[in-house]
Amino acid sequence: MSVESRSWAFGPRRIAVLASRSAKQVIRSMILVAVVGASLPEVAHAEGAVDRRLLVGKTGIMCIKAPCPSRGVFLPTGGGLNERRRALLYTDADGKSGPPEFVGSPAARQAASRAWHRLKCIEIIGHLEREGDARPRLHIARILGSC
Repeated sequence: MSVESRSWAFGPRRIAVLASRSAKQVIRSMILVAVVGASLPEVAHAEGAVDRRLLVGKTGIMCIKAPCPSRGVFLPTGGGLNERRRALLYTDADGKSGPPEFVGSPAARQAASRAWHRLKCIEIIGHLEREGDARPRLHIARILGSC
């Protein structure tokens, strides 16, 4: 039996089922690529720092009295209050420390500063660098948009 005659031996209905399975597999593959692509790659730097998704500005944590970590640099988290507190990398809880030093393009620095001071939130790709007691530096590689 030749290949052509075998494929028709299944009949048009069977071919449609096989074609739909292939389409389902393609869709599943596309979803997998989208999910993997959404978790942006981490980029290593010479000093060992790693760029990753970070949120800058309003943390969503509200308090009745100070000190309160209502602004900060933190990892994205989908959890509740405890998860958000654990995700904080830097915060100005008492309002005296101010934001970290923003390092990056002028537009990126301005966007981060605006989000911080206006209690807004932006998502970035970057890393936080700390050296001793000095004010931390937030290196902004790219602005992804609002949180």
